[in-house]
Amino acid sequence: MLDLADAPTREWQLTPITYDSAPQAAAELRATFGLTDRFTPPEAALNQVLNFWRGLVESQSFLVFQATGITLASFRGLSIYHETLPIIILNGADSPTARVFTLFHELAHLANRTSGLCGLDDDVSEEAVANRFAANFLMPEALVRQHVDPETFADPIEQAEAIANALKVSLLAAGVRLRTLGLISPTDFEAIRQRSAELWQAVRDRQKQSEGFVPPWRLRFRDLGSTYIGTIAHALEDQRIDAVDATYLLNARWPMVEQMLQEYYRTGVAE
Repeated sequence: MLDLADAPTREWQLTPITYDSAPQAAAELRATFGLTDRFTPPEAALNQVLNFWRGLVESQSFLVFQATGITLASFRGLSIYHETLPIIILNGADSPTARVFTLFHELAHLANRTSGLCGLDDDVSEEAVANRFAANFLMPEALVRQHVDPETFADPIEQAEAIANALKVSLLAAGVRLRTLGLISPTDFEAIRQRSAELWQAVRDRQKQSEGFVPPWRLRFRDLGSTYIGTIAHALEDQRIDAVDATYLLNARWPMVEQMLQEYYRTGVAE
């Protein structure tokens, strides 16, 4: 990527984030993107919401990949620190909204120059900092309080569902935010975590029953992303690499490479 793409630029400074500074760091990143405290993505489909945030993050010289065929028990996200082009890997087995939360969770790790596998365990201090940053970025306090009405939603799961639907985040992310704001108890949060896991498992079960064959090239396109694939496509156009190089860089035979390139030129977006 560093050889083939334009020199990366980043407006958001990768300065260390602490538990106390996480809200300010999140506000600074929103400002870098030109987003107000009350902004939510305009896209309706959850995959499109993920692509929206992924595109913004990659515009700040981060490289975002996704993984296929790995259980959530193994990891939800992974980050690899690099001074110029840090890497984030999201687990494609997770829901799109959960991957959004993991995306910004991993950004906090990279700001703190840490790398590794993440399960979003709030009991670990580094994970708690990353969760707090992601929660503040995706769900600014003013926006959350606008949608929380204890009289209407006496049940904490209903409160989390209201936040998740309004702000286009996962139920678990909404629970994290309500917990960091002190609006629910640890017991309430565990109930939300359990409900979130049950709902996503039900979705996965339905997908397995209803989905037909997914072409391998489409999964590869999703996992590598339009930024990476686009870099390869433009390098091919400029004859800085040849077809053999492209098959190596995309880890695919030429027929699959052609399909991915066609999808890139058609949409420019990793579904």
